[in-house]
Amino acid sequence: MNKTINVVPWRVVEVKALGGYMLDLTFRDGSRKIYDMKPNLKFPPFQQLDNPGLFALVKIGGDSICWPGDIDIAPEELYENGILLSEGYQPAPGERCLNCGQKVRMKSEAQVEACRENLKKRKSKGGRPINPYSKRQLAIREKTLSDG
Repeated sequence: MNKTINVVPWRVVEVKALGGYMLDLTFRDGSRKIYDMKPNLKFPPFQQLDNPGLFALVKIGGDSICWPGDIDIAPEELYENGILLSEGYQPAPGERCLNCGQKVRMKSEAQVEACRENLKKRKSKGGRPINPYSKRQLAIREKTLSDG
């Protein structure tokens, strides 16, 4: 059975702490970036990381990175604002993912724009609250825990 998946490029697959509160990151698409954490150290969730010993304990956690004490950062932030060292490979629709071998499905620009418009409409009406105990949310949580 061939599964088709949507691939997000920002999943972190490798991380290394560098001096000066810098991170060397490798993402799912193969791109490599450097991310400077120093500007984030002034915000409460990251203030504990001002200790170089704790900062060096960075590891992969789900799609992103984390430190002891449940400190983490969004993978999208790392991907979008990191300094590019080397380009990654983004497979074309129908090609197989290099990491998992499944066929890749990409949304067209029109589909992406329609998704953004729908999201704006939902937010303008207040959106629908997520039930953390719904079957879908429980399945997502269970999958996340089994992947990590």
